[in-house]
Amino acid sequence: MTVSATDIALEELEGAIFISLKASHLQPDDVDFWRMTLALGSLTGDMSPYAVEVSREALARLVKLSPTDQVLRLRRILQDIDLRETATDRVNAFKKYLTPEAIKAIQTPVASRIAFDLALFEARVGDVDGFANHLTQSLSLSSAFPAATEIAAGFINERIDDPVAECELLVAAALANPIETRSWSRLAALLLQEGAYGSAARICQITMQSMRLKEDMEPYLNLTISDYALALWGADRSSDAIQLLIQFMHDAKLKQATLIQTYNPQLSKADCAAVAFPLSPLVAMIDGTIRKESNHPEAAASVTQMIEAAIAQSELDDPISAVQTSAGKSQEPEEVRTERAQTAAKVLLDMATAAALIDADVSAVQGLLDLAERRFPLSDDSKIRFGAWKKLKAGDATGALTLINQSSSAQTSTLLIRAQILATAGDKKGAAKIYFDIARSETGSIIGLLAASRLKAIVGSGIPANQFVAKLDGVVASISPMMERYLSGLDLPISLRVVPEKELLEPFDPIRYKMTLTNQSVLPLAVGLAGPIKQQILLQPRISSTANSGVDRLQPQIVPFDRAIELAPGESMSMNWDLGWTEVGLRLGQNPIIGGIVEIRGASNFLATGGSFLPGAFGIQPSIPVVHVNGVRMNPEAIQSMIQSATDPKTDQDLVNIGLLAFAAKMNSTTPETAEAAWKAIAEGFSKLPSDAQAWVLLIGPRETPAFEPILDLARATTSGDVRAAYILGYCTTPDDPQLAAAIRSEDPFALVAAKIAAARFQREAVRAEERMVGSSPGAPVGMLDQIKNEQKMQNAPGAK
Repeated sequence: MTVSATDIALEELEGAIFISLKASHLQPDDVDFWRMTLALGSLTGDMSPYAVEVSREALARLVKLSPTDQVLRLRRILQDIDLRETATDRVNAFKKYLTPEAIKAIQTPVASRIAFDLALFEARVGDVDGFANHLTQSLSLSSAFPAATEIAAGFINERIDDPVAECELLVAAALANPIETRSWSRLAALLLQEGAYGSAARICQITMQSMRLKEDMEPYLNLTISDYALALWGADRSSDAIQLLIQFMHDAKLKQATLIQTYNPQLSKADCAAVAFPLSPLVAMIDGTIRKESNHPEAAASVTQMIEAAIAQSELDDPISAVQTSAGKSQEPEEVRTERAQTAAKVLLDMATAAALIDADVSAVQGLLDLAERRFPLSDDSKIRFGAWKKLKAGDATGALTLINQSSSAQTSTLLIRAQILATAGDKKGAAKIYFDIARSETGSIIGLLAASRLKAIVGSGIPANQFVAKLDGVVASISPMMERYLSGLDLPISLRVVPEKELLEPFDPIRYKMTLTNQSVLPLAVGLAGPIKQQILLQPRISSTANSGVDRLQPQIVPFDRAIELAPGESMSMNWDLGWTEVGLRLGQNPIIGGIVEIRGASNFLATGGSFLPGAFGIQPSIPVVHVNGVRMNPEAIQSMIQSATDPKTDQDLVNIGLLAFAAKMNSTTPETAEAAWKAIAEGFSKLPSDAQAWVLLIGPRETPAFEPILDLARATTSGDVRAAYILGYCTTPDDPQLAAAIRSEDPFALVAAKIAAARFQREAVRAEERMVGSSPGAPVGMLDQIKNEQKMQNAPGAK
């Protein structure tokens, strides 16, 4: 049974579970059927007691069929623990699986997850010591467990002031899930804060690589590039920092121009490139400061650019036109208006301070101050600070010092201006002390690095590294250099093979593929929703067939691929997937006489964007062989052979021939006499089939075909629950069909389920019809089956080719 994602009633989902369970009972040793049953049962959560019961049965069966599967083992253990009613009983149940003997039996990846779940449970009941102990145990059992490493890093950061220990845990978290940007970003911030600039630069580069292709990371790119440039500057690599920023701004402008041209094709490339780029004031400030301190030949242009960026940002935050015209008239709440004005004024004031510190023109700085004051009054300290600086620029160092001494402010910006005045006035020692204190207290920030640069200019050497830097560098050095290659896409940490079981198939054969994913990295990698190996594969099928004109790409399929908890280097996990269970099977089943070619594109760790998809970090798009589903050559001899076979079916091929003959007789290429003989043979053969075979014929048989009525009459007269259910699922088109009432009276489980499914569909269709009539939903969504039925009606319409 296929259900549509547009609107699935609980009755339909329970029906799918029932049918899947029935199929599993027919082939009790088939792992794939039981996995499908378990997956369907899990969709309802606790909404359906029936689904919960079936899930337990399926899980118990799967554990026996796949005793080495860690995912199933963990799920079965957690199911056992969840049955305990009291907190004490649950804790004891958890601990039962965490003894040395139990850990050896269930294996460490499973035990690690159990210890983690116990830690979370203890945190909920307020047992902090128990939480810490079992979190530590979880990490000791598996270093490749992303959730545990992330929580551990946060836990120690809140309680212990130990940058080396925090660095070790952040590195562990980053290695446990290298595609997650957050851990790399936190690690880079820590290293920058501690002055480990060389290591910080490396981690910033990895952070940017982890953001590759992630559209949701775009807003954070300015911050990351800023940290990267500061780290390079702090590591005495100012030329690299400048080149990094040049490349970033070039790429950003090019991307903007490309987007503008995409949505405005009437514009020329030059017009698009000429549109002003909204450069981040932070990026512009860092670029201008590094260039000025490095005596770069284009420093003056960069200073102008940073001032322009601040003005542009302030206009976005609080347009000056609104300031001029809305006084006393604004409908905006006063507190919101004030907040916007303060935000814009702060941007301008911060840029004015930065410009003053790197010796910008007085007129440029004054322009920023004027714009800031039009939005919000300057503080007395700001007035003293900039007043003193202007005296210094005018050559009056003594007057500047007198004025700045009127301020007792300990604000860093004021202290930096004071140091600048002291240095000019000849008090190098006083200036050096201020610069040293700021460089120590503001390590890793633009102000701290500027102070360190000025200190070096005075005393001839930079500020000594703190006691932790060497240890932090050692921790970061433990990260394999392969990490950069993995995240940049130069090396593939994962291989994925998707291979059809057979490349040449007959009608109604399973369209089964085997998928094998291998960890070919140097790290153990977890399998989970967040990665690093995401437990979903995207398959995009396409059918080429003369019977499916207009069909190109079908609905993409998100396939759960959770056959392992984690993969050690060189370890693989495999699963089968049958496209015959999906829309592909439905499409080919519309006319199995014709056959078709099945092509698939797929990707692991996929990113969906712009109506398409591509492999993301640690993902891969494999090359997948094409599958040919043979059609059947229908000449008079072949049809006569099928008629003979269908009249007295004894083998599986005879059963298949009944199905094929029904479609052959439906085609206009046969003579009326031959078609009549074929339908007669089909009815005769159908009457001789066992009930499960009759149900199969009904499920695959042609729809909207009047000549099929004799077979349907035989089905209506049946007492078999399987046949009645198949009839209801395939041919019941009205809510007053007598077979629905007969199904309810029969009390056959399968027939009852089919009747509930049909009732849910009729109810949904009635709602849709009413919505269309009143106009509230003119484009009400339809599911896959609705689309196929509509196509079949069009194909069967008079005059259709």
